[in-house]
Amino acid sequence: MNITSALIVDDSKMARVTLKKHLESLNIKVFMAETGEQSLEFLKQNHPDVIFMDCLMPGIDGFETTRLISSNPDTAAIPVIMCTGKESDEDKHKAMDAGAFSYMTKSSSAGPLKDILADLDKFDAQMSRITSTLKTETTEQKADTINKTPEVSLTADQIIKQTLAAAENVLTDKLALINSNYNQLSSQFSALSSQLEDKMIFSIKSSLNESHTYIDSKTENLIIDLQSLRQDFDTFKHQIEKIDFDELILDTLNTHMGQQFNDRRSELSESIIAEESVQNQINILIQEQLETERERISALESNLEQATSSSKDLYIGLTALFFSLSALAVSAYLYLQ
Repeated sequence: MNITSALIVDDSKMARVTLKKHLESLNIKVFMAETGEQSLEFLKQNHPDVIFMDCLMPGIDGFETTRLISSNPDTAAIPVIMCTGKESDEDKHKAMDAGAFSYMTKSSSAGPLKDILADLDKFDAQMSRITSTLKTETTEQKADTINKTPEVSLTADQIIKQTLAAAENVLTDKLALINSNYNQLSSQFSALSSQLEDKMIFSIKSSLNESHTYIDSKTENLIIDLQSLRQDFDTFKHQIEKIDFDELILDTLNTHMGQQFNDRRSELSESIIAEESVQNQINILIQEQLETERERISALESNLEQATSSSKDLYIGLTALFFSLSALAVSAYLYLQ
């Protein structure tokens, strides 16, 4: 089936855009509608090659919209693909009962879409072969009818009756052939669906088994790592318990203070030298001051000695004067007596 145009009916903008990108990558022109009502209005004037219909939408849902499309002679030939976010057998049956061609789970990859388009191509090829066979057989039957027609004069009513009978026979045969081919196609489609489901189930089971195996291996490795970590932790804990933290702190402080002393040794040495120089200068000044004070003390001592000597002479003089006065007083007293 040469698909050149498609209609996407979905109320989810993200779903519409994702499917549109996949279809446009296959050179398919895309039309979009957000509701079932919009799609029915669009189909009054347009006939795309295929319709992708969402199951759940506000207003008329996808199942009812598909039923209306398949029951309308103008749109019944357009295949409808029902799309849903989750796979459900109940939704599949409802989609097929509504007249959908197939059922597709929404996906971010183009794989499911390509499978559906491939099924459409197969179905179109089979229908083309059936149509071609019907046309060929109809032509042959018409030729046989003409060849077998006796050369007798027939009335118009007889000709009409024979023509209708022949047409009825042809239609009966063709309907039987169509039913047979339809049943055959249905069986093939059911078989393909069953095979697809089996493959999907097998793939899912295989993936689950691989996942379980992987998870089990990772769990075992994790348990081993945890056990090793537990042993390392116990060893570390045992080593910690044997450490004398007081001694460790003192050693650390001593080391730190020693390091600080080493770092500041040159600075301290310069400071000490500077302080010694200042101290020497102070000592010199003190010595000079002491020498000055000694000289002053010596001078004071000399002055004191001189003053002491003068004081002695004065004392002797005063003593002599006292005695002289005493003698004079005695003499005067004696004189007065």
